[in-house]
Amino acid sequence: MKQLAAFAKKFRNKRQSAVSCWLGDIGAVGPSERVVEIARKAGYSPQSIEDFFQISRRTAARVLAYVQKESLAYGERRYREGLAREMDAMLGELGPDAQFWSNSRHSDFEAHTPAFTPDNAWMWIGLTDSTFDTGIIAFNETTGFIFWIEEKD
Repeated sequence: MKQLAAFAKKFRNKRQSAVSCWLGDIGAVGPSERVVEIARKAGYSPQSIEDFFQISRRTAARVLAYVQKESLAYGERRYREGLAREMDAMLGELGPDAQFWSNSRHSDFEAHTPAFTPDNAWMWIGLTDSTFDTGIIAFNETTGFIFWIEEKD
């Protein structure tokens, strides 16, 4: 978990700048409670797991690449492929059974989906009071991770 720990350390204690990142032990948390508990560890108050959608590791990596370089309000929903590959390798440290969640399906980040059709319009459930927010929650049996960013318009 070398890359994941270094990433989390880089963004730790950035809550005041609208970025939240947490990495830690969730071994005592039941599988059905992990998504919500990880969000709470980062200081959020989600209502339930129904505030989130399960996504692929590939999509999670693309989301991380996007939110580090683009504005949520004014970005063009593009991610840098090289950075997405780095994020994919980092998330791979959680192992093959890891799960990835977000507050949007982010289906427009999948290669087979054309951007902005009625079926994949960017829809999300806000986790914060900001105009825009998104990120990922990831976990395996023992380790939880969240990277969340919010932006006011």
